[in-house]
Amino acid sequence: MKFSTRKGVGENERFTPIYLIAVGVALLLSAAVAWAIPFFIQQLDEILRVAIKIFPIFIGFSVSMIALVGSLDSTVASFSWEQVQAYQDTFESKMRRQAAICLCYALALGLALILVALGKAHVGYNWLARGFVFVSSFSLLISFTIPISLYKLHCEKYELLLESKGAPRID
Repeated sequence: MKFSTRKGVGENERFTPIYLIAVGVALLLSAAVAWAIPFFIQQLDEILRVAIKIFPIFIGFSVSMIALVGSLDSTVASFSWEQVQAYQDTFESKMRRQAAICLCYALALGLALILVALGKAHVGYNWLARGFVFVSSFSLLISFTIPISLYKLHCEKYELLLESKGAPRID
């Protein structure tokens, strides 16, 4: 059983209605982009070249962010075990989302490489191209949640630090 010192921290915060709505909207917009936009082969070739250059950078950034934010700093080390447990719930949720974004980047990169390797003459090229546009659009849209997620994670850390120092709670 996980202990949480604060209401709304941890398990209940993982899939809030706003989060689920945002993911649903991102999925719908990505599907609309992939289905509605006509494919121009010359433009898709250029998009694939750019994607093959940019998505590895996104993946590296995402992994670096997980490593940097995930390191146990002196602030968290000063917490009581109850506060660390409360922070861990929030932290795990945010890092799971970041890892999912990183996997979306990797999937987009993989699809781009497959499309380049297959060539335009392949039977499934158009469907794979639509899949690539969908995954790329989705990963871009959910990337907008990264700053919000980091902000909330650090605010949580500071709230728990204030609590550990005996600051009065403001509700």
